Amino acid sequence: QTGAIAEMTRRYNELSPVPVTPRTGEQVARFFDGLDVIEPGVVPIRQWWAPEADTGAEGGLAGYCGIGRKP
Repeated sequence: QTGAIAEMTRRYNELSPVPVTPRTGEQVARFFDGLDVIEPGVVPIRQWWAPEADTGAEGGLAGYCGIGRKP
């Protein structure tokens, strides 16, 4: 699946004025270093809107998100 993600990213970036960079959950979590992370933490986007949903991207946005508060 990594090859498919790389190909989709390449195609998107060819057409968009705002490029995207795919990152793992661990890579996204580093942006929250030094912050108090609000539950449910840095998780797949679908878990913020429907915590009981699976973590797959089918039918929704793929990516990770979180909310951090400065201590």
